[in-house]
Amino acid sequence: MARYIARRLLYMILVFFLLTFVLFSLYQLMPANRAYTDADAEIKQLRGGLTPAQQEIRKDELYLKYQRLYGTDTQNVVVLYLRWLGLSSKYTTQSSSQFQIIRDNAENRATCLKFVQQVGGFPVVVKRAHDLSAYKTLANEQELDAFIASDEFQAAQEELKTLRDPNGRLDITFILEAVNCKRVPSGIFEGDFGYSYDHGKPVVEVVPAHMRNSFLIGLFTEIAVLAITIPLGIKCAVKKGSRFDRFTQIFTLIGFSTPSFIIYIIFIVFFCSILGWFPVSGMLTPGANYTGFRYVLDLLWHVALPTICLTFGSLASITRITRASMIDALNLDCIRTARAKGLSEKVVIYSHAWRNALVPMVAIIVGGFFGTISGAMILEQMFGFKGMGLLFLTAVRRADYDMIMFLEVIYTFIGLFSNLVIDLCYGIVDPRVRISK
Repeated sequence: MARYIARRLLYMILVFFLLTFVLFSLYQLMPANRAYTDADAEIKQLRGGLTPAQQEIRKDELYLKYQRLYGTDTQNVVVLYLRWLGLSSKYTTQSSSQFQIIRDNAENRATCLKFVQQVGGFPVVVKRAHDLSAYKTLANEQELDAFIASDEFQAAQEELKTLRDPNGRLDITFILEAVNCKRVPSGIFEGDFGYSYDHGKPVVEVVPAHMRNSFLIGLFTEIAVLAITIPLGIKCAVKKGSRFDRFTQIFTLIGFSTPSFIIYIIFIVFFCSILGWFPVSGMLTPGANYTGFRYVLDLLWHVALPTICLTFGSLASITRITRASMIDALNLDCIRTARAKGLSEKVVIYSHAWRNALVPMVAIIVGGFFGTISGAMILEQMFGFKGMGLLFLTAVRRADYDMIMFLEVIYTFIGLFSNLVIDLCYGIVDPRVRISK
């Protein structure tokens, strides 16, 4: 078994690289350029003190800065993909820095040295912010100290004393730029999954809460679905051709044919608008700061209707699959032999037939469990449920590129790992399957 798992893990790694490269290449075609957007936003803040020609020059500099920041200063998709993984280095996270002179020379010096350390050391270029002209190049700390002690620097400090609000004064603002930007590795293999501009924080800080919500509603749904469909499917198979079986087949066929969003709308109208049993959307009562057991009850009250909707939408397909698997199992020769031995019908059905019918059900049960993490996009959108599905849909709408790729990595890993677990479960359920060979 260990050799089989090792081979499958190798296969998973290869497929992971292949799938993520295809997805990465597709998302590179998205009409979004974060470097240009951020450069344009920053240049608007400086526009009042620059001429149009200076604005264009500064915008090009800022655009290159943000391209290096995001590692997009090349059109080579393979290089971009390797940078995203962390297998290829990119420029340091900062190639220029604008700072305003303050009265404390020690803090001015500390600000400059911090930037120098970030870009990999001296030399750095000092520019005047109001005309972008190069003031001088600083080759070491001694030249930095001389720059801070210069007459122009001291004159700017004296002018600060006469200003109530020095913010935005480009004539007393300098820009530091690195001459030789070092390249540093970063990527998903080093824990850098990107930054969500839509949420204003790293993506790894956004996803866990949404994943927990999706897992909560998915787990409740999976338990309810299996608790209903398995006994229902077994009974339909045992009573094949009866009125109960025909009614169930018609009912499941209607449920199987009805689009999920139609089911959700009907349930919302009936249970929320007419009966008023459940809230229409949300996860908690607005303005209520419940704690303890009262918080749990409020959460379950909001989760109940989405769970009912997902359960109802899954009943049809799994019931029909369970019924078909049990009918095939009941027609096996081993079942006839068990009955010929005089075993009770309950033992024949649940100890012999059900185990044979369980083989095709493994993929559904295990896959459904891992699918709880992925979320339900349509349901979460309609109920305002902050899960993985709604998070992914919002990221696509707002071109939140890093969030999209991080979610795709999660979905890819879930798919590959669930397939491995399914194959291992086949070896447990069916003695004829030998996963060690």
